Amino acid sequence: MPEVFVKSEVRDILATVQNVKHKFLLGLMYFSGLKVSEVEISELAVEIRFWPLYKVIDGKYKLNFKPNKKRPVTDFLQNQGRFKHLFERVNRNIVSVLQEEVDRRWGRLWK
Repeated sequence: MPEVFVKSEVRDILATVQNVKHKFLLGLMYFSGLKVSEVEISELAVEIRFWPLYKVIDGKYKLNFKPNKKRPVTDFLQNQGRFKHLFERVNRNIVSVLQEEVDRRWGRLWK
């Protein structure tokens, strides 16, 4: 049985959200049965800068969250079976290229 948030946990999470639109979207996702592991993977993707959180105002990017320290993209990839092939010897360069691309895009957003 997959682990999911219980209603009281979802209410606690939503109580911390100020933006009405964000609260609605999070509530919709959580109450539809989003698994805890899916939330953890999404948070990790943000922390390693794979999925930056930002908004665009008048054509300018503004980061909503800046991770405290840089983490390798492998932290995000290694716990997901769908990326297992990237850790085979023949594919190691793909992970390096992916890390370079994440760093490049992060640098562009952070200007």
